[in-house]
Amino acid sequence: MASMFSRLGKWWQLWVTLAVMWTLAIISYGWMNLPRAQQLPHNPQFLSKLSNEASSILFGSDAQAEPAHGTLVWSQTPMIVRMSNGTRLQFPAPTTDERAAIVASEYRQLLDVEANEQRGPYLLAMLAIWLAPGLLLFAGLALSRFDWRIISQYVRQRTEEIAGARDNYSSRSKLSDAWQFSKRGFLTEV
Repeated sequence: MASMFSRLGKWWQLWVTLAVMWTLAIISYGWMNLPRAQQLPHNPQFLSKLSNEASSILFGSDAQAEPAHGTLVWSQTPMIVRMSNGTRLQFPAPTTDERAAIVASEYRQLLDVEANEQRGPYLLAMLAIWLAPGLLLFAGLALSRFDWRIISQYVRQRTEEIAGARDNYSSRSKLSDAWQFSKRGFLTEV
């Protein structure tokens, strides 16, 4: 591999090295920022997507339920449970740990689904960012090879046309001047 790389010209070695470095930078950046359930911020719409059972635990009939007669109530303070992305949801005081775990499990599943939906567009954006410099470089090289030939040909052709037009104009003006002078009898030779 090293001998093959050393056979390349210095400019090609530079471009290959830069391309490998750019690829590694994009891969590392893309991996670090890949949408994951733990990194998604809380969205109030997640709570509206919970099942009826989880919604009733968090908001519904269980939230307003009074503790059963004869059960020990240590506190009327709401229970705060931390979800997998760091969001803290407030549950009513009589909620048990098992019932809060049902909501936490559904919330984690919703985060996983949301992260999976965001991965496709994110990976396409990373691919576009990775390809953009290469495509711009390729387009620039192609245009430089292609355009210089066309532009130089066009400039040469226009220069010849303009030079020919000047010659025609100057010879035409000489002829018209000669015609006018000859009509008056001032010029006999052209």
